[in-house]
Amino acid sequence: MIVEDETLIALDLCGFLEAEGYQTTGPFSNVKAAIASLEETPTHFAFLDVNLGNEGSSEPIAHSLRDRDIPFAFLTGYSQIESEYFQTFSTAPRIAKPFRQNDIIEALRGL
Repeated sequence: MIVEDETLIALDLCGFLEAEGYQTTGPFSNVKAAIASLEETPTHFAFLDVNLGNEGSSEPIAHSLRDRDIPFAFLTGYSQIESEYFQTFSTAPRIAKPFRQNDIIEALRGL
């Protein structure tokens, strides 16, 4: 699952993962669509943009993934994130934007 509100980043990530042999769902740019997909589609891992623009954060999606024992990694352009939100999900990998394809592969290996 890809949750990313920046269209070019989302399409690039989906294209890369599919070229590597992974099947993707999304990209989703809002919380409601992502959570609805979790209800309908088997999901084995997810990449979540931290900030979804007008939607706010991806926190509800992270909670839903955690409740289902689905591993995920955060994608973020923020260098410092100090909040209760991230302390709650401290074991989830964080991939800094702009990311390299190797960053994604390393995260997948860890998931």
